Amino acid sequence: MYPRHPLLLSLLLWAALCSLPSHATPPTTPQLRLEAGMHTAMINRLDVDASGRYLVTASDDKTLRLWDLADAGRLIRVLRVPVGPGHEGKLYATAISPDGRWIAAGGWTSGDDEAEQVYIFERASGQLAQHLRGLDNVVNHLCFSPDSRRLAAVMGEGYGLKVWAVDQGFRSLGEDSDYGDASYGCAFDATGRLLTTAYDGYVRLYDAELQLLAKRQLEGGLRPYSVAIRPDGQQAAVGFDDSPALNLIAVADLHLIASPRLPRRESGNIHTIAWSMDGETLYAAGSFARNSDRLVFSWSQGGSGRRTAWQTFDDTLLSVKPLPNGDLVVGSTKPAWGVFGRNGRRKLERLGPIADLRNSLGNAFRLSRDGQTVQFGYEYGGKQPARFAVDQVALLAGAAPSDQLSPARTQAPGLRVTDWEDEYYPQLNDQPIELSDYEQCRSLAISPDGEQFMLGSEWYVRLFDSAGDELWRRPVFDAAWGVNISADGRLAVAAFGNGTLHWYRLSDGQELLTLFPHADRQRWIAWTPSGYYAASPDGDRLIGWQMNRGTDAAPDFFPASQLRSTFYRPDVVQRVLTTLDEGLALEQADAASGHTTQLATVADHLPPVVDLLSPADGEPLAQGEITLSYRIRNPSGAPLVRLELLVDGQPHSSQDLTTLESDTPQSLTIRLPSQAQQLTLIAYNRYGASAPVHLHLQSTEAVEQTALKPELVELAAGCFVMGSPAEELGRMEDEQPHRVCLDPFAIGKYEVTFAEYDRFVQLTGHPSPGDKGWGRGQRPVIQVSWEDATAYAAWLSEQTGEHYRLPTEAEWEYAARAGTTTAYWWGEKASHEAANYGQEACCGGLSQGRDEWQNTAPVGAFVANPWGLHDTVGNVWEWTCSAYAGHYDGSEQRCQERGDTDRVARGGAWDYGPASLRSATRIHLAPPIRLSSLGFRLVKTAP
Repeated sequence: MYPRHPLLLSLLLWAALCSLPSHATPPTTPQLRLEAGMHTAMINRLDVDASGRYLVTASDDKTLRLWDLADAGRLIRVLRVPVGPGHEGKLYATAISPDGRWIAAGGWTSGDDEAEQVYIFERASGQLAQHLRGLDNVVNHLCFSPDSRRLAAVMGEGYGLKVWAVDQGFRSLGEDSDYGDASYGCAFDATGRLLTTAYDGYVRLYDAELQLLAKRQLEGGLRPYSVAIRPDGQQAAVGFDDSPALNLIAVADLHLIASPRLPRRESGNIHTIAWSMDGETLYAAGSFARNSDRLVFSWSQGGSGRRTAWQTFDDTLLSVKPLPNGDLVVGSTKPAWGVFGRNGRRKLERLGPIADLRNSLGNAFRLSRDGQTVQFGYEYGGKQPARFAVDQVALLAGAAPSDQLSPARTQAPGLRVTDWEDEYYPQLNDQPIELSDYEQCRSLAISPDGEQFMLGSEWYVRLFDSAGDELWRRPVFDAAWGVNISADGRLAVAAFGNGTLHWYRLSDGQELLTLFPHADRQRWIAWTPSGYYAASPDGDRLIGWQMNRGTDAAPDFFPASQLRSTFYRPDVVQRVLTTLDEGLALEQADAASGHTTQLATVADHLPPVVDLLSPADGEPLAQGEITLSYRIRNPSGAPLVRLELLVDGQPHSSQDLTTLESDTPQSLTIRLPSQAQQLTLIAYNRYGASAPVHLHLQSTEAVEQTALKPELVELAAGCFVMGSPAEELGRMEDEQPHRVCLDPFAIGKYEVTFAEYDRFVQLTGHPSPGDKGWGRGQRPVIQVSWEDATAYAAWLSEQTGEHYRLPTEAEWEYAARAGTTTAYWWGEKASHEAANYGQEACCGGLSQGRDEWQNTAPVGAFVANPWGLHDTVGNVWEWTCSAYAGHYDGSEQRCQERGDTDRVARGGAWDYGPASLRSATRIHLAPPIRLSSLGFRLVKTAP
């Protein structure tokens, strides 16, 4: 077969990938995969149900994600398909049936060259219901009929179309393989007629019995790509991949009606089209851009009226879908998706959690002499630089001095590589370098001795000798935007499009280490090929092991945090680049610690898996009794111990599982507590706890339409010395003591809680932050950005007629100190009796004394400071409205209303050490950052 991808400029030829291993069934060995709560690779397609509530997205990261648009875009679940090495498992297509019952997914779903398949999931439970076999090529697009009774798939390289009867158990209705090239578009009308597009130049029309009624080449271009049918079934719109054109055609016979005008001064193609629900507005988008942001075009009067355009994301748009209220869901390859209003106002967005490593060239991607420290940028071209030091297992902010780290060498005497940057045909000393057909190069590095060079491309990293002979190559399957070779000639490092950095042994290309720095610039995880890892607090939730269960069942996924006791080995990570061998690094680490590692497979140490069968997540439920239907699977075979039920993060009940038969459906009936918002099931065996399974509850009772006002403490005007004395233990250079005087103000007695913030979410549709399964209610709201906090304050002000905002940095420290001058308001020594914070040496939750919580505690759980304020230190960091200045310059007494300048957060948190609790401690964060240890409290001032 000849797989294609919709954004490649040319065909992916099978010969270019023939080195990949072939297998008839998905591998059963554990596979390490990223899992950061959002797609980490391009979003190829998205779809919504007819009600506009459920959104499904499909990505090159080999996951489907189901989102609840009625709950501010909350991620309901990740749907996984069997995956293998290389491309196997990449999802190019998805569709949700208009009735919301089924989710279909396809793409490159086979590990051999025989047959592809379409996976069918039940939306309510997330269970893999069946898969449709026998497709002859990768699936590029899927579409359901408006009545949810038909499903169509169009495929690559001339293999055409297949259709199934959904209401007959997905029985095959037929196919048409008479296509001269790949197809990327299909759409049904209300009568069952079906339109398809194909790169052979034709648009095809079929009746409800799959009989070909018409076939026509259009005037807009040679490769029709996208198609959408107007709700009245009279007209369709077609976009082209090779031409900046859009055609309106009559569905009955495919004749051209009109060509809505597109900008003549801007180049681009139309990759996606949609009609509004009433058919009055036509939308189209693709690669057209303005100031780097891709445009959505809209035409009134069904395509014949006035054209408008508005900006979205800074990468190609492959999907637009209308919502019943007139909004539009837009999907970008960034990866990103968002909801936009009719006027282009962005109402909701989800952005990929990856560092943008594109254009990691020159000083944007630098390496220490021994390869232990790498500098990269969180933003395009190396902007917002940071460093990771492997030997210190530490992420360091900012750029290193230029004499410490070096960019990739791209020139050497007698070795001249040209035509490599974003090109297909690089040359060595004016002679072509042998690559695969259509393989696009992105990066170059020459070895210190000038005898070898490395090329990074869309498909491989390759090492060549000075004669141009290939020494080794490794498939990457995401663009290698930067490569570098250490000055000692031992290591090569590559920066990939999915936000990861990889270290290779230069001698043979053996991969040694991978780093994923989260886009929040705080969390990170680094791991060896076998999965030994080092991570920041909460970083071990960013990867996990996927375990395929054949082709007939959805895979299991186990976050690395569930196997922390076995695989958390910073000592191994520290040594792997020195030894150049993972096994030797493990031996040396064991010798240094006096331990002997008992080698065991991941599969032998797995916790249980809980499948919640009913009710469906987010289903409206009346107060009273509720019956949960669930199933517990035990892949390791270890004896089951118990099942715990939590309500809003608090223990509710426990069941003995020692006599339970694994994989047998069970039921549990409980009385639903008043105002409960989330139920959680966790099963245990001897190896630990399952991943929590959450059921978000939507009450049938009306939400009270009023805001919850915070309880305030009035503070008198006063002066104090802000900062810390030179002798204070843990003091930092940015805490210079200086005198500050303040006017009176009122400040929240507690941190803003989930109960307060959730009212805001319910009444405004603002994105709902996750709670990590720890509970909501009276726990402090977490995972809120500076923009979220200021939006909440503005809404509360509007609702109450009073003036709320975040405190300035000076106001915060004045309130936290409460008239004291010691490091902590209670004295000079940290105490778990007075605050919720982490381990003494550094990080991570700790349960000790009054501090019984390993993560956040309900507000007010600890004694108040002398002015009656609770949790001013510990629990969660608290946003302030002040911009950060390394030396106090007055910014600490002002609010920075706009701009991307870092804002100050104060107070320490549940997973930070005692030094962070000091009244003077400052950290600074970018306004968009959301962390599980970050919340806020408000002040009220005179308008």
